[in-house]
Amino acid sequence: MRFKILIFLILLGLTSIALAYEQEEEETPQSEEEIWGTPRKGKESGKKRVEEEEEEIPPGAFEYADEKDKKERKEKREEEREKKVHERREEEKREQKIVGGSLQPDAGPQDTGITAKEKEEKGKVETGTVEMTHLVIPQKRMKDIQGLWAERLNNIKKREFSQAEERLKQIIEIKLDSGIPDIPQISLSLILESKNALRANDNVSALRLSDAALVLSPDIYEVWFYNAYIYWTTNKTDLFKPLQFTLGGLKRAFLSIDTAPLIWGNVITLISLIIAASGLLYILSLLLKNANNILHNLSHLFPSGRSQFISDLIWISIFLILILKFLSVFHFIFISSILMWLYLKRSERVTLVIVIIFISILPYNFSLYNRFLDTYRGESLYSYRALKFEDETAINRLRSRIESGNGDDKEYLTLGLIMKRRGELEIAEKLYKRSIELNASNMAAYNNLGNLYLIMERYEDALAQYNNALNIEPRSEIVRYNISRLFLRKKELDKSNSELSEAKRFNEEVVSELLKNSSSSINRFIADIEPSFEIDIIEMLKGGGRYSSGPYLPLEHYITGGLIISDIPFWLIVMAIAIIFVNLLSRYIFISRSCNRCGKPVCKYCSPEITSDEECSQCFHIFTKRDVSDPKNRIAKDREISNFQFLHNLTIRLLSLVIPGTSYLWSGKTLKGVVVLLFSISGFIAFFLFNRPNPLPYFSTTGFETFFKSPFVIAGIIAYLFSIRDSFRRG
Repeated sequence: MRFKILIFLILLGLTSIALAYEQEEEETPQSEEEIWGTPRKGKESGKKRVEEEEEEIPPGAFEYADEKDKKERKEKREEEREKKVHERREEEKREQKIVGGSLQPDAGPQDTGITAKEKEEKGKVETGTVEMTHLVIPQKRMKDIQGLWAERLNNIKKREFSQAEERLKQIIEIKLDSGIPDIPQISLSLILESKNALRANDNVSALRLSDAALVLSPDIYEVWFYNAYIYWTTNKTDLFKPLQFTLGGLKRAFLSIDTAPLIWGNVITLISLIIAASGLLYILSLLLKNANNILHNLSHLFPSGRSQFISDLIWISIFLILILKFLSVFHFIFISSILMWLYLKRSERVTLVIVIIFISILPYNFSLYNRFLDTYRGESLYSYRALKFEDETAINRLRSRIESGNGDDKEYLTLGLIMKRRGELEIAEKLYKRSIELNASNMAAYNNLGNLYLIMERYEDALAQYNNALNIEPRSEIVRYNISRLFLRKKELDKSNSELSEAKRFNEEVVSELLKNSSSSINRFIADIEPSFEIDIIEMLKGGGRYSSGPYLPLEHYITGGLIISDIPFWLIVMAIAIIFVNLLSRYIFISRSCNRCGKPVCKYCSPEITSDEECSQCFHIFTKRDVSDPKNRIAKDREISNFQFLHNLTIRLLSLVIPGTSYLWSGKTLKGVVVLLFSISGFIAFFLFNRPNPLPYFSTTGFETFFKSPFVIAGIIAYLFSIRDSFRRG
């Protein structure tokens, strides 16, 4: 009878186990595996959790080894993990014997006599995981990364590529777990390796290395641009990824406080130089074209006994003295415009007015440039570098500002994040609270303070801080995600699932990325919100005008002559009055024009008998009126016209080498000449000065610079060659 009862109990137990196993295999929407997408791990009751379990490689970081290598590495990791677990358990047993069967405070509950089989069965059905039972507070391990990188380089030299890949994976794991920010030196080295692999037609390795560079330095714009380039090179059918990487790089380059002031400063400098150089060359071209007529009219101011040469010498000297007196592009254009105004055609006058307007805004450009440079040299840059690069100099400067009582809410928040990464939670808590005192609407400080309380297992306080953050920003997917993690820690899976769904509804892409990289490290289990260090371009444009011309750009004085924004209206009024006066004066004086045949000035003051301003008196009598009967005079005039045409064409060709578009400007095609000149100058300046005013950090000439300056350089070369071709075709 006892035997039958025993058999019945055994069968009943096996049936229960089978049913429980089948129920576990079914997809339950509330299971922890369904929520987080990670396999469940059993929990050993009566034993201390092993804190140094295998560090899982972040999904999507690398997928490049063949199946055989993956299998071998997996088996090796399994053996190492089992060995660590066995050693740890043996150590715990020895400790239990020493303390008389009691466990250490953080080793878990004491053994209650449950058998090993019952422990195993219990572990199968529990939903506890590493994330739910223990959070690791890793310390900064930059020295470990440096050591692993040195080992990796040594492996590459020995052609031990599989070991080098393992070292790179370990570096990524340490970086993510310990919360180390960007490591630009390693990322840029990986980009160089990726380029070499691409040259060797090893696209798989090139993509792998570029992905690793992005994981290690997600805030470096050069890494994003290179990823856009390599994805476009290896797969031209997929345009989404290159576009996505390009937009990410543009955002980090043109908005981040670490690079945006420099880039915008360079852009402003290049635009200002293009305007100044194009305007200067345009005015110079017109001045040379009309110089003969201008000097002829000015010679009328001297007594008739003076020679033309002496008159020209005197007026050229006066002009040079005025230019040297002011020695700036603005004053040169100001003086030249008044001299040339009556000699210009309507299209040339319109273009001249546009040039004057653009030259007049250059003081504002330089004021805006100075404002950007002031921002770059401000305290926000040091906060950014302290947070993103763990720059000790920046961290010390941040500490000193806070200790002196000059820190703002963003600086307290920044230092709090740094302290939290280093495991100094009490200091981080004080810094977060102080940040909230300075700015009660600082949503990031509430969220990060809630994360601290979650780590400290002060769940009610954490939830209260999260709710404060949601009161400020109800649609924050980061805060919702952290609340779901809090309920996961409390093993309230229904609430966790609900909050996670809400977070995905707001921004599924961000939440999926957080889940993918999640681990037991506090730096990856929950999500902190960093302060924004982006440049507000609109505010910059509004505030640029209140800055006077400053010393940051040496060429500024030679372009504006030291003028500031408030001086420009006065000079524009003076120029307008001068032009009106010259127009009134033209009613009482004779304006000379160039003869279409021989180029001599056509002046009705000198030759009242001529009826047209297109021919000089000699050409009028020889070719139009035909009252000159001496053949020698006609032959001499033909020779003079031939020499003039030769010199005129030679002058155009030589000037076209220095001033592109001269052939169009002198032939009356003003618009075409201005376009050719503008494109040529833009290409020239982009080629030689693109990154010179303010060199960017983490900058490679084959990436960002080539990508952006190439269109300008190519357009400039085409315009320049087009101008040279047309100028040499003439005559």
